[in-house]
Amino acid sequence: MHRLLRHAATLILILISVYAWGCLYAYWSGTRHWAQVKAMLQSEGETIEFARLFPPRVDEATNFCAIEALDGIALEGDEQSPQGRKRKALVELGWTKKASTGPLIAGGRAWGHKSDLAAWARFARDTGFIQMPPDSGNAARDLLLAIDRSQPLIKVLADAAVSHPNAGFTPSLRDRPLPSLLFNLTIAYGNAAQNAERALVLRALAANECGDGAAAVSSVLAMLRLCDALSWEPCAIPLLVSLSAHELAEEAVWSILEKHAVTESELQAVQGALQKLQFDIRALAAVRGELAMGIQCATYMQAGAGNRSGSLRNYPMPWGVLDENKAVIAHLEYEGLIKPLKAGGYANLIHHVSAMEDELQSHCGLLHPTYIIAHLAVPAFSGLGDKIFEMETVRRQGIIACSLERYYLQHHAYPASLLDLVPVFLAAVPADPMDDHSMRYRRTSDGRYMIWSVGFDQKDDNGKVNIEPKDKFPARERYKRKRSYKGDWTWQYQPIK
Repeated sequence: MHRLLRHAATLILILISVYAWGCLYAYWSGTRHWAQVKAMLQSEGETIEFARLFPPRVDEATNFCAIEALDGIALEGDEQSPQGRKRKALVELGWTKKASTGPLIAGGRAWGHKSDLAAWARFARDTGFIQMPPDSGNAARDLLLAIDRSQPLIKVLADAAVSHPNAGFTPSLRDRPLPSLLFNLTIAYGNAAQNAERALVLRALAANECGDGAAAVSSVLAMLRLCDALSWEPCAIPLLVSLSAHELAEEAVWSILEKHAVTESELQAVQGALQKLQFDIRALAAVRGELAMGIQCATYMQAGAGNRSGSLRNYPMPWGVLDENKAVIAHLEYEGLIKPLKAGGYANLIHHVSAMEDELQSHCGLLHPTYIIAHLAVPAFSGLGDKIFEMETVRRQGIIACSLERYYLQHHAYPASLLDLVPVFLAAVPADPMDDHSMRYRRTSDGRYMIWSVGFDQKDDNGKVNIEPKDKFPARERYKRKRSYKGDWTWQYQPIK
């Protein structure tokens, strides 16, 4: 028995010694590695301080989000608070979200098909979400009248967008109280903004179809102002909301240009709003914010401030292992996301994202404790990367289309080449972000034009849209998160059958 006790005590001492030496080594190795990675980030001009990533302040006099209807919606608060009541009013605008089994926005920019406003008018009458007038035979006019009468807040937003060219939520992020753990930062205004966008796009389509170009343009400008404010926030969720909102806004832009019913100054206003939205650059700010959040998460755990009631616990990890986690997060996000986004180009980004995700996949479980926080903190970016570059491509096509219509108003014909737009209508021809070559363009037999990108496969199909007869997705979603699509992304006015 004494021998057994001596052996057991010896074994325990050995295990304690091994653990202690392991902790000492982890402390030395992790601290050293993290110091090296921090120095590398600093030499590259990067920061891990979330406070240094706040969006720029916006002049209150020109700030769309500082109008009474939007001021303060970024603050937390229940539905009885002033900001909660404003958010609720915006959410209630989005009755069109209930149309999941009803009409759809047609995806005109890609397929040349208009949205069926008669179907929307029937849906509005059947559901009673807005007070429709008696059927006048003009569905667009009926819809516009019903929207402006039943939901006057939409017109307030649209009218304000014309005279407020800048956008940033108030109070700004730098002026809002931040949680002690940044992962608990709430985006209370995302749902409100989405629903406002859904209402604004239908107003823009209806106004355009019944010849009210000014109302259509003001509605589009309100959508683009909200996109602008959302995409400046340095985290992934507002960027996703902005990308989805921008998709709707571009449908309305296509509808306005297809109709030929707006003035040069109105076109210039839309073009200017689109030019402000650079989603590849805004994505870089979001990734930097996510990196800062991941680093702060590990630092929070090192401080022993685990949130017992929340998603984080006090994991029994040595200090050095947490430093190693910080180094891993920083390495993965810099090499896999920040560096390729700075360099530009879809192919460059996706190659690095795939390598990053493979590394994460091969370092799972308790055998790889230095990757634990990375699995929680590093965003699933492959799908988001696809969406960013899809919408960046469409944004650039929208800019070109606006400049083509401005050229048409002056010359009564479209140019033979996009280079003819420079420098009067464009400072430079936007490149196709999918392959970094100039965006493709040609005049079409109907007197209009086609603009196209090579798309995910990076192969120029001369503007051919690949229709898949068995595709279960509606036309407007044929690109969305579908990297296997073989064909070009088009902006055109000839309907595809």
